[in-house]
Amino acid sequence: MATIVDNNNTDVGSVTSDVVAPTPTTKKYIKPGKFDDMARASQDVLSNNEAFDGMRLEYQGAIGNVQTSNTFHLGSSEEAPPYALTTVFSRGNATVVAKYDSDVKLFARSIYSSNIFTNTFTFQINKEKNIYLGGDAEFSIRSTNLYFKYDTNRTFTANIFQALQKKWAVGLEYANIPSQQAEFYSAGVRWKKGKGETYSFNISNITGFGLNYSRRQNNLELATEFAVSPHPHTGALMSKTVFGARYAFHASLFKIRADTDGSIIGMYEEILGGFARLCFCAHLNYFTNDYKIGLGIQISK
Repeated sequence: MATIVDNNNTDVGSVTSDVVAPTPTTKKYIKPGKFDDMARASQDVLSNNEAFDGMRLEYQGAIGNVQTSNTFHLGSSEEAPPYALTTVFSRGNATVVAKYDSDVKLFARSIYSSNIFTNTFTFQINKEKNIYLGGDAEFSIRSTNLYFKYDTNRTFTANIFQALQKKWAVGLEYANIPSQQAEFYSAGVRWKKGKGETYSFNISNITGFGLNYSRRQNNLELATEFAVSPHPHTGALMSKTVFGARYAFHASLFKIRADTDGSIIGMYEEILGGFARLCFCAHLNYFTNDYKIGLGIQISK
């Protein structure tokens, strides 16, 4: 699977595997989900997107169909803006997300979703007045998922993901990225061995190949990924292995992630009184001896 990293995009949800209830004239169809989400079960555990350092304060509130979030980020070594306001409006099948931060960046996305069709439009502008526009369409027809995307960078992506049986799904993807002068051809297969246990394999002409495994049992989730990819300059093959675990108990959540590049990330969350959440994050690289520590507080009204 060619995972195209788009810094102009923001993940606001995913399509999970589901079963369409049969009608008097149809059979029961297995929905495979999206091609990009083939390894989501493991990526939810292995992703380091939740890691942060410094102090993060967040206040969330809701009035009717509108939800708001005010986030303050202090002392971060990353590029997180000191302040961000996020607003989400939902009604029926439609959702609108808007975000504005202290770096003078405006992000907006509209989503319309039904049982067989999902359409998304994205707009973004920064203080340099660089504008990004993109749109995508997803069709879920019986046991087949089709996806198309195009944006102002002339990036075009199309993929298909097909459920063969209850346990198997296969997919193909094509992506043309003029900004990188590259064309991606990718293929992938997913096997759900049993309840809570999933294997997936993907291969691409440019990004190499990867094998993912995930297992969920009660409150414990385990995941690992092994990937081989060519060096961007020399072409020599490089490998990377990632391990991760996530455990939920009572009102707490613990997550740890480690990889062969030397990175170890640990996160602990605790819900306090049903209206507040305390989060502690530590990031260590045992090759460079660098470390980062973050403390976050989230209050919901």
